[in-house]
Amino acid sequence: MIAEPVKEANRRTRFRFLSDNALWILITFATSRLMIVAVMFFSRQMMVRGPFVQISGQMEHGGTLLDLFTQSDGLWYRMIAEHGYQPPAHPLAPSFFPFYPILIRIAAFLVRDLQAASLFVSNSCFIAAALLFDRLLRLDYDEAISRRAITFLMFSPLSFFFSAAYTESTFLLLALGATFAARKGKWLLASLCAACLAATRPPGILIGLLLLTEYVVQWRNSGANYRALLHPRLLFFALIPLGLAAYMLYCHFALGDFLRPMHAHGMGWAQHLTPPWQTFLHPQNFTPAYVALYRTLISAGLITLAVGLITRLRVSYLIYAVVSAVFALSWANMDGVPRYFSVIFPLYIVLALSTERWKWSYEPVLAFSVAMLALCAVLAANAYQMS
Repeated sequence: MIAEPVKEANRRTRFRFLSDNALWILITFATSRLMIVAVMFFSRQMMVRGPFVQISGQMEHGGTLLDLFTQSDGLWYRMIAEHGYQPPAHPLAPSFFPFYPILIRIAAFLVRDLQAASLFVSNSCFIAAALLFDRLLRLDYDEAISRRAITFLMFSPLSFFFSAAYTESTFLLLALGATFAARKGKWLLASLCAACLAATRPPGILIGLLLLTEYVVQWRNSGANYRALLHPRLLFFALIPLGLAAYMLYCHFALGDFLRPMHAHGMGWAQHLTPPWQTFLHPQNFTPAYVALYRTLISAGLITLAVGLITRLRVSYLIYAVVSAVFALSWANMDGVPRYFSVIFPLYIVLALSTERWKWSYEPVLAFSVAMLALCAVLAANAYQMS
């Protein structure tokens, strides 16, 4: 008789905690988006348009804010959502993977406009990712660490891409979904999220390393024998490359080329495998004026990775972060590399842990991040190279 009121009280306390935390996340999201929109809007009243205005697509409807958040890659994803990959689609279209355009097409049934649908998908995924990130963080850390990590995520230098018609928010949500499911021992769900991630962007398949490492870590922590390690649930991991394989099979039968995504990307962006230090020190086919900015952003990410060793980041997270960073730097061109770093969620955990350990560093690190966010948002809004 006494247990029921106690359970009800605990349930109400938990609900109040979750609702308060969700409200804080929504307020932080709104604050960061308001800052980004304000910086973009006012900078366009003062700055001359950059050299990429003709190809960015940001003047599609007169240069509105809607255009700014759906320019560049957003044009490709919108075109794919509307027309697919088959002719007369542009030959470079297959380099953009299908999961995000599929979500846009589904959302367009509700909002009846592909531009608005793409932003609805991106922002919905970003909010969901932040809420899920909080759930993941609470498995290991307290409220202070969680809020710091989410603050760094919201105000990261390339944070505006999470609200634009790009795959970043969808990628982040699926990566966090796969990780959280793995931490809970739900391996089928984790593998399905990973399969969708592999159909979102090529680096998505790297989440398999995190899941496999996490599987081994949990087995070791359980103290079980080797027979338990070779459980039939290991078969679920075969689903991880399914998203990528399905898309490549589609390209084979519909477009006549199994490797069409890779060929299209190489043709359009002149990227090829190279040592990561070569990309950092001697980037090819990249505008020299932007090298210093991109090196600064990449260096900040690499320093954060190094600090992750000191803060004893969970081994599965650390392996995933390192391999993702190496992959992003292995294509001879800096184009998009800071943006690829922005979805490596362990980086935000390291920032939270390190600024909690060295409390004096929190304000300077956050100030640097906000300053870089403002600069990058200004460049993106005014047709300067920011990808």
